[in-house]
Amino acid sequence: MTSIRTIKARLVSLALIVFCFFGGLPALGATLGISVNVEAQSDNSNRSSSKEIWFLGDQGAEVTRRITVGGQNDIAQNLELRFYEVQIINGEKTYQQTELSKAQDWFQFTEEFPSVEPGEVKTFEIVATIPQNARQGLVEGLMVVIATAKGEAEVDSPRGGAVGIIAAEAGIGIPFKLAIGDMSALNPMFSIQYVEGVLIDGEKYLRTFFRNEGTVPVILAGSVQLSDAVFVDRLFGPYEYRSREIAAGALGFIDIVADEEIEEGSYSAFVTAEQLGVKESRVFDVYIEYLSPGTLKFWDLAPWIGLVLLSGILMVIGIRLFRRPSLRDTDLETPTKLKKPKTEKVRRGKQKRLKKGSKKQRRH
Repeated sequence: MTSIRTIKARLVSLALIVFCFFGGLPALGATLGISVNVEAQSDNSNRSSSKEIWFLGDQGAEVTRRITVGGQNDIAQNLELRFYEVQIINGEKTYQQTELSKAQDWFQFTEEFPSVEPGEVKTFEIVATIPQNARQGLVEGLMVVIATAKGEAEVDSPRGGAVGIIAAEAGIGIPFKLAIGDMSALNPMFSIQYVEGVLIDGEKYLRTFFRNEGTVPVILAGSVQLSDAVFVDRLFGPYEYRSREIAAGALGFIDIVADEEIEEGSYSAFVTAEQLGVKESRVFDVYIEYLSPGTLKFWDLAPWIGLVLLSGILMVIGIRLFRRPSLRDTDLETPTKLKKPKTEKVRRGKQKRLKKGSKKQRRH
């Protein structure tokens, strides 16, 4: 049997729920809220979209873009802009709204006090003033349109009770890119490198590599198709893909789950890639061998093996030259003249001369 204390506690909880729901409903209806849309650019660059906004210009230029903001509640709201740095974590681009962009002071609304009324849809211009000493390249991050309550924004209770003051803020973030410098240098440039097989956690994948040869990041979309080197009519794919962002000058790749029928062996690969209307395609022969990422193959080791052999040969030659005696280090002795052996004729002549000498001595 339920105790009286438990019944009272449940009645109090029910009363609180009813009070919070019905008494707080008018205040909940006065929350902040906006919608933001990016208008298409008129410079035929075909970059800005509803998902991101581009600013393109040279050093010292002013670049203007338009956005449409709608008031989604029953109070007037002031607007401001904040720009945050992009962060790369584990190869993924993230916007954590923790660090303001170095380009924060370059952007502003052209309207002095931008705001929207309840239910109003209004177009605003955002101007980017690029400093003269700005480095050529790409600045990117997250543009956040912030909405705060206009004026005191007091909300009266319908029963004439407490008054609520809205002090919070709402915001909508849109990735931005500011391209500074020569427009031709900012066009995407990339190349299709090669295809290989990889084995990850027992799963077979086709890994396709791309190199970003431009000055701006690229996100590529396309397809990969294989055909058997022996039976050319035996096709696999095409497999469509969309890559992660590949930084300027970097080597990136995409992984596609390989069909069970794609066994190790020789194939002909047909790869396509595209971004912002720039398309590349390549056909090349590949040998698919499913190995764990980072496994070295023989042709990867061949240069090192050759270097070791060359070093060994040079070491042997150096040791032999070191051990060979030098002419400068040896003691040179003055050569002595060798006496010629006396012949029999010479000895006889000498004996005759000695006899003549002894006879003369006797006479005297």
